Amino acid sequence: MHSPEPVGNPLDPFDNRRFLVEAWRAAGARFDSESRAHMCRDIIKRVIRPGMTEQQVVSLLGPQSEFVTRRGPGGEPLPNRRIYEYSIGSWTLQRMDDAFLYVHIDPSDHVVTAEIYGY
Repeated sequence: MHSPEPVGNPLDPFDNRRFLVEAWRAAGARFDSESRAHMCRDIIKRVIRPGMTEQQVVSLLGPQSEFVTRRGPGGEPLPNRRIYEYSIGSWTLQRMDDAFLYVHIDPSDHVVTAEIYGY
């Protein structure tokens, strides 16, 4: 397995490695959220693109056992959307106790957007 090459902003913990399927899967098998976190901006910028199918996402990032229900302004659920959630660890210095890579899927099973989400 190759180690992902450094890229992006070394001060941003989500932007300093290129995405490699093998590295993402190996990190998941080791429960190594931090290694996954380092690839997230590359995933958003270059890998998971609007219009991709849900199956393409699953083949790259793996399946999730549950979907997230995210709420918009006023607390209303975002309509017509499933959200795949991939844990990417805790990042207190970035004011994120728990951080996730979210991939939003529309009713036709296509990607709407991907984002890093933390609370």
